[in-house]
Amino acid sequence: MQGQLIDDGGVTTIGLREFARVVGVTEGAVRKAIAAGRLTAVVKLPSGKRALIEEHALAEWAALHPSRDGEEPPPDSLVIDRAAHEARLAQYKADRAEIELAELRERMHHAEDVRAVMSDMLAAFKARSRAIPAKLAGGLAGMTDPAEIETLLSAEIDEALQELSEYNPAVFRKRRRRRKALGEEIMNEASP
Repeated sequence: MQGQLIDDGGVTTIGLREFARVVGVTEGAVRKAIAAGRLTAVVKLPSGKRALIEEHALAEWAALHPSRDGEEPPPDSLVIDRAAHEARLAQYKADRAEIELAELRERMHHAEDVRAVMSDMLAAFKARSRAIPAKLAGGLAGMTDPAEIETLLSAEIDEALQELSEYNPAVFRKRRRRRKALGEEIMNEASP
């Protein structure tokens, strides 16, 4: 069975369509089981789509649909050591909580946020650096002392570089709020 590995907790997720195929029902039947609260192993992927924690969902499905006399026993993938599964699920939840806490304490940032903030900072630095010649050209034209020219250029370059060295947690907070709001909006649109 193919799934997508998420986080470092080693939890494997499976899409709703793939899960439906594995258990031999329609995707609609899986969605109804989720809506009714019979399948609770639902997670939201970074893409905004919903998926199931594979082992947990298979165990829940097997409990809801026990084999009847004369039917084939469930495949090996449905026979799960419940204690091991619960331990993995508990570890996943603890890891997830630790990650969320680190993000709230601003000791860790989501990669998407870092990329966006750094791209903005570098774009601003590039614009400021490219403006230096136009800003100083008039003043430098009349100068003849190399030391004076170097001092003026160095001061302007240092000022542009200073922006890159300033960490501002408020920028990351704003970006995180925007990302979460967008994710909630997507989930609301995708909900049945």
